Amino acid sequence: MTGLQIALFDGLKITGGGITDRALMTRKTRALIAYLALRGDSGQSREKLAELLWSNSAEEQARANLRQSLSSLRKALNSDGAVSLVADSDQISLAGPGIEVDVALFEQLVAEATPEALIRAAELYKGDLLDGFSLKEDPFEAWVRAERERLRHLASDMLTKLIAHCDEVGDTERCAETAARLLTLDPLRESAYRIMMRAYAAQGRQTLALKQFGTCRDILKRELGVEPEPETITLYREIRQQRVAVADDKLDSLPEHTFKNPPLPDGPSVAVLPFENRSGDLDQEYFSDGITEDIITALSKISSMLVIAGNSTFIYKGKAVDAKQVGRDQGVRYVLEGGVRKAGNQLRITAQLIDATNGQHLWAERYDRDLEGIFALQDEITQRIVTELDVHLSAGEQARLWSSGTNNLEAWECVRKGSDLLNTVQADLIPEATRLLERAIDLDPEYAAAWVWLGWSHFHVSENYESRFSEEERKQALKSTRNCAHQALKYDPENAEAYAALALCHLSSLEHEAAMVNINKSVQLEPNHATNIGISAAILNKCGRPEIAIERIRKAMRLSPVYPSWHLSILGQAYRLAGMIDVAIETYNELISIESGSLEGHIALAEIFGETNQPDQAAVSAKEVLKLIPDFTIKKYVNGLAYRDPAENLRFADGLRKAGLPD
Repeated sequence: MTGLQIALFDGLKITGGGITDRALMTRKTRALIAYLALRGDSGQSREKLAELLWSNSAEEQARANLRQSLSSLRKALNSDGAVSLVADSDQISLAGPGIEVDVALFEQLVAEATPEALIRAAELYKGDLLDGFSLKEDPFEAWVRAERERLRHLASDMLTKLIAHCDEVGDTERCAETAARLLTLDPLRESAYRIMMRAYAAQGRQTLALKQFGTCRDILKRELGVEPEPETITLYREIRQQRVAVADDKLDSLPEHTFKNPPLPDGPSVAVLPFENRSGDLDQEYFSDGITEDIITALSKISSMLVIAGNSTFIYKGKAVDAKQVGRDQGVRYVLEGGVRKAGNQLRITAQLIDATNGQHLWAERYDRDLEGIFALQDEITQRIVTELDVHLSAGEQARLWSSGTNNLEAWECVRKGSDLLNTVQADLIPEATRLLERAIDLDPEYAAAWVWLGWSHFHVSENYESRFSEEERKQALKSTRNCAHQALKYDPENAEAYAALALCHLSSLEHEAAMVNINKSVQLEPNHATNIGISAAILNKCGRPEIAIERIRKAMRLSPVYPSWHLSILGQAYRLAGMIDVAIETYNELISIESGSLEGHIALAEIFGETNQPDQAAVSAKEVLKLIPDFTIKKYVNGLAYRDPAENLRFADGLRKAGLPD
């Protein structure tokens, strides 16, 4: 017979040893086994056990409950003779040669501390002690918290030693993976960020390396009010210099701004945290991220909900976070979190919905499916959220929510990888992104999302003013963007992203009415899509409607409380156009304070100070513009402003001229 195997990391699983389902029907009995397993030979007194597991019962009743649990457990454990309950005087313990406890083996391996032992220990530490298992007994919960913290410290030390070994032998993949795990336990350990930066840089993944610096700086400032150490800053500069052909690396390293203390809305509100990649393979990050983004996109179509944008929730990626803190940060009532483990053709997804106001779990589920069932599973999770939050869907929302994207897994994966490359905003990655998206269309020619993202890849070229792209290439790219958007709408007539892409194409061609029609359609279809709402604010500015633009961009900021800096640029532009000059100056200064190299910010301030006859300030801003673009000319810049009213272009040009910038 198999001995008793007790796994306490990342939940509670008890197998072997003659254990029957009947013996383990109650949570109290399972908790008793877990506690005794950790106590080992020392055991525990009957009085302590009764108090630990039945603190809410009278003393006599608690002892009776303990006797009943021990009796049924003794019969089950003794069924094969390998394991038994031992009562020595008043002490109760588990004994026998057939007991295997993952925590005990973990502690033994950590103490051994050889490279092989550390690797095995890291494999055993799959998550917190008894994660997801709880009793409504305060003494038991207090004991779990203390043991959990002790083991977390032990795991941190173990991972630190393993990182040192991996670094020594040049195993950069395991080094980065282990450092990422260490940061989930200790997110303030700055040395781990440096390790990840070095490892990613050694793999030629400079973008990921620089993003680690941004994450490090953000969390140190937020939690401790300090800047990174000089060693970290020096490393960041070295890696930044390594990267060739940078189109715009500000998003990799600079902190995004935060919407201050957003209040809870009246209706349902949810933040979907990035699902954890539990596959043990960093190259599978796109898969778990893609599932998260698909769920957010589906929920964003529901008008009666407030759904936080992915760029706000992904700041928590790879970090141990408290749902209640997320609720406060993002201003939501509910938080969805989960994990993805992909092994071969098998998929395991866990998901749990939490009431962020009190930390209570509304539901938790584990799904084991074949890989081909991923799309139906995403719909199932979305449906469960809608049901739990008692959300009413209109007929149109019902149809859009469950509309199919593709049934071709490889095509879906190509889109996920291609979109990730485009989101880095690096011109040198556009060709590879385009190749992946064209491959997705080859696999499924009717996959609307693939057409949309291929359109965005062309749009990145049309908006890129590096010397590598000629004027003719940019014009052709804009035409290709428009064609791709039309193809997407052919296969999915209610694709919000396709309408947004069309809107920007129309704006670039100075077709303002068509731009407004398309962007309004996009916002109507996905009323929680922060990016498209932000685009609508930009178009409203160009159409001379800044008051509505202010409302729209503030809504985008609310949907994405940790928002990208371009939101501030649009807000400042709206204030300026509305004649709220002081607030516009304040907004642009705020933009520059978090992004010192913001060209839009410095140009806007130069124009405002020039127009309002503040020559000293105008000269300072003009100097910053020329520092960023030495060959800057007013004509070239103003020609791309795309205002409906030509007088706005003339007004802007006049302000820049008064600031001292060259025609």
